Amino acid sequence: MGDTAEAPDQAERRRPPWNRGRLLGQKPPLKLREVRAIRIRLQIVERLRDLALFNVRYLGVEVDDALAISEQIDI
Repeated sequence: MGDTAEAPDQAERRRPPWNRGRLLGQKPPLKLREVRAIRIRLQIVERLRDLALFNVRYLGVEVDDALAISEQIDI
């Protein structure tokens, strides 16, 4: 009565996994050329907040540390 097994016709209609054949896991780091391109595009469209967050993330500085530094500098 509570059988959860799939019927044979449902097993045949099962879709393939959406990530079949794709690379899984951690991606390779950005190349210097790609980093420069991202920075330039953010500067052109004047998205200073996004540029600052990108720089903080790329430099490996934690956000809490960056906020503490900005409080000491009086930005």
